[in-house]
Amino acid sequence: MWTERHHYALEDYELPEVNRVDLAGTVLALHAWGADDPRKFGWYERPPEESLAGAERLLAMLGATRIKIAPVPVFNPVPNGTSPSLNSLSWDSHLFIDDANR
Repeated sequence: MWTERHHYALEDYELPEVNRVDLAGTVLALHAWGADDPRKFGWYERPPEESLAGAERLLAMLGATRIKIAPVPVFNPVPNGTSPSLNSLSWDSHLFIDDANR
C-alpha cells in the first residue's frame, strides 16, 4: 500500500523491460538459435537500436560471436498435435568455444 499522493505520482505504465535491461544475454541466445541478425527477430516490442548494437559489440569483444556454429536446438517433449514454443527451446552453453585454443 502507498499513500494517495504517491499513487498519483506514479507513471501510468512501466517502461518495457526490453527497453531498460542489458540485451547481451538475449542476443547471445538468439545467435545460438541461429539468428544472425537480432533485428529480424519478431520482438513483441522492438528494443532500441543502440541496445542491440551495444549487445553485439560486447559479444564481439568477448569473442562470443566470432565463430559460426550450427545451432543445436533441444526441444522438450510436447503433447501430440502441438508445436514446441520458443519457451521450450534451450541451448547448450558448450556451443560457445574459445577459438583461440584451436
